[in-house]
Amino acid sequence: MNFDMENQQTQALPKQEKGLSTFNGIILLVSAVVGIGIFFKNGSVFKSNSFNGWGTLGTWLISIFIVMCLALAFIEVISSNKKGQKGGISSWAANFLGEKAGIYISVLFGFVFNTLLAFCLNFFFAEAFAYFISKTFKNDVLINNFGLLFLVAMILTVYLTLISGFLPKVNTNVGRYVGIIKFVPVALVILAGIIYAIVTKDSGYYSDVIIVNEDTTTYPNTFNFPGMLLAIPPVLFALDGFTVVTNFSSKFKDPKKQLPKTLVWGYLLIAAIYILVTVAQTLVEQSDFFGMGVLFTQPWLKEAYGITFSLLLTVVTFVSCSVMANASVYSLQHLAENKQLVFSDNVASLVNGKCFSRVKNREVLCGFVYFVVIEVFLGLAIYIPSFLLNTDQIIDQVTNTSVIFSFICFVAILVGSLVNRTTNKVAVEKTKYHWATSVISIVAFTVVTLFSFFYGNLIDPILNPTGDTSLGLFYGGRRLNNMEAAIIFWIYTIVLGALPILISNYLVFKTGSAPLKQNENL
Repeated sequence: MNFDMENQQTQALPKQEKGLSTFNGIILLVSAVVGIGIFFKNGSVFKSNSFNGWGTLGTWLISIFIVMCLALAFIEVISSNKKGQKGGISSWAANFLGEKAGIYISVLFGFVFNTLLAFCLNFFFAEAFAYFISKTFKNDVLINNFGLLFLVAMILTVYLTLISGFLPKVNTNVGRYVGIIKFVPVALVILAGIIYAIVTKDSGYYSDVIIVNEDTTTYPNTFNFPGMLLAIPPVLFALDGFTVVTNFSSKFKDPKKQLPKTLVWGYLLIAAIYILVTVAQTLVEQSDFFGMGVLFTQPWLKEAYGITFSLLLTVVTFVSCSVMANASVYSLQHLAENKQLVFSDNVASLVNGKCFSRVKNREVLCGFVYFVVIEVFLGLAIYIPSFLLNTDQIIDQVTNTSVIFSFICFVAILVGSLVNRTTNKVAVEKTKYHWATSVISIVAFTVVTLFSFFYGNLIDPILNPTGDTSLGLFYGGRRLNNMEAAIIFWIYTIVLGALPILISNYLVFKTGSAPLKQNENL
């Protein structure tokens, strides 16, 4: 997943008087989708599939097909933009589901989804940075100490919060000029895995029996269908981002012809990249990207690979953290300006008062204040339980849950668009494949969501409460059992779903509906 904002993507668009070409649209889509998600989430995808290569590959193929159908279905949805609307999920929700739904989703994405991912990504950076320190200086103190990882993440949180509030263009430029680096570790992994397979003639996790990473115990390599379905939410984390292109539909020379081609060819290219990475890991029998150095026989080459990869991952993660922090502050600023958040008048008075009287750039100060408040809240709600339990699995679980929420919103909008096909209340440019792609998306996401909610986090924990989960990033701390992970899942699911209602002015404290002013970033 790549974390970017529409106004930041605009700066990266090629300047063409005649409009955006299909080729440039494909490049924009690939750049928006391909990010750090696969590096942090593919380990849990392998674990969920019991390290079966075919199951892991199936998870990616199914997920990419579903997201491609979802993106194609949204071509008709985006045509509902009225004159003056810039597009975005909140306006589409308002068009097809009503004004209150638009406000709920606007607050959900701006106040909850963006800030939550911005917060969790800082811990992702801490783990990547710890691995770099470990590989470079042969010192495992940081990677084995959750308290120190927490400290690094908090330092980054404070830094990015201040930069996003007072120097927002700094983070924008970082994302624009350094983002290309994220493709380097992708290429490195693909080359390492394929070369290793050719040299050793090893079929890796496609074999009848497998050895998981450095464990010398062999395991039967069996296909795990429930595990394949449960692995889809982490994969969706790495595939989100198609709305970056759909929001730019008006910039194409011929949107009706170009958008379908852009989405299909773009996702085929994304599929090729992600599948090659997964196949490379499968052949080398390494669900951990840092273990890909087994390709090299000389110890110094293995060390060089580890240092290089961990450095690249650290830089790429920092870029994603910077851009996501900026996205959060800008989104919160918009919500505050439209008075869609509680205490918006009080916050506006605060930033216009003596506290910030010496600050020259007040462009996003309201968003900055809300960002500080929500980061403190998330610190109490996520980092402290993680610290007490000595695990990074809560952070991993929370990011998966937030992504599920976002795709539930997408599906709800598609349901509204299908209803609109019969009522014709909203004017749209109908596409011939809308019914098929919408039904596939709705059915697929409904099955995956219900399976994840009720089998993965209810039935399985009851039947096997002490079983191991597939959650976790790089930190080797305590592992949660199924029951603990399920309890955490339901707590955070309820909190995330309720937060937009609790913090929205118009959903709780005022009667009637607020005029939804479109946030181009949502």
